[in-house]
Order: sequence, then C-alpha cells, then structure tokens
Amino acid sequence: MWQWMRRTPSRRFGYLALTGLAAMLILAVLGLGYSLSASPAEIHAENGPIEQISLVAWLASALIGAFAFKRHSGPHDRPVFAWLGTLGLLAALREADAQVVLNPAYLGQFGVRYRLDWFLSPQVSLPLRVAWLVLFATVTLLLIIPVVRMRRSAGHLLREGDAAAGLFLISVL
Repeated sequence: MWQWMRRTPSRRFGYLALTGLAAMLILAVLGLGYSLSASPAEIHAENGPIEQISLVAWLASALIGAFAFKRHSGPHDRPVFAWLGTLGLLAALREADAQVVLNPAYLGQFGVRYRLDWFLSPQVSLPLRVAWLVLFATVTLLLIIPVVRMRRSAGHLLREGDAAAGLFLISVL
C-alpha cells in the first residue's frame, strides 16, 4: 500500500502521482464549492472549508511522517521523517490556533506569553519559564538536528527521487 514511499530506482518520484491526484481532488472539490456556493467568500473565510482542509492535510503529513519513521530504519531516513512529522504537527497546531490555547487566558498561571520581557521577568516563576524554555528548545532541536545530520544535499536527494525531499518540495510549492 505504501510502495510510493520506498526509495528504489524503479519508483523514483512515485509519490508524484498520488500527490497530484490528491491535489486535483482537493482543487476540484474547492472549485465545485466556489461555483455552487451562494457566498463564495465563506469558503476561504477563517475556519472555513479551506482552513479545515489545510488542517487535515497537515495532520495527514504528520501521520505519514510518523508512519515512515516507524517503517524506515536507516540512520539517514529516520531523522528526516521525524523532521517532516514534526513540521507537519507544528503546522497543524498552528492551523488550529494552538498558540492561543497556550497563553494564560486558557492555561491560567501555567500559560506562556510569547514575549522576551515575559521570559526575563522576575514576576514569572522560574520553574515555569524554564519549563517553557525546555519545551521550545526541544522543538527547535527537533527541527534543526535532522537537517544538520543529513549527509546529502537536498538537491542530490531530489535528483535521486527521494520521497521525503520531493514531498517537502511539493508542500512548499
């Protein structure tokens, strides 16, 4: 079922067909929605269908990254799939406005303010600031270490038909 994720010479760029099919399906549904809707602006409004589709796509990419991480055991593959899964999860959390839920209005005394003066303020408990700093540092390391550990350039991976590199390029585009 997941043969398109294998990195074999005969399946180079095998992920393009599945990705293209998914993109065409999404665009067709959105085009139909715009043409049939009495109020097309609602389709691209905040929390509208486009935002919901984005959230589902980011969650799917995080799940695919987790699945690929579990499936591949190579020392170069696992960090890349962990990185892609982390990016997908962070993007999904951002799409769902999770950063709002982490502030004091929702978490009370355990919430975080995304301001440097909050982190430097003696009014905020030191353990709380350290906990948030450790969390943010861990996420940052999850984003940096796989890229640093990658032994081959992204261009080489794309020429080779690497699924992870290709899907990342498609997601950026």
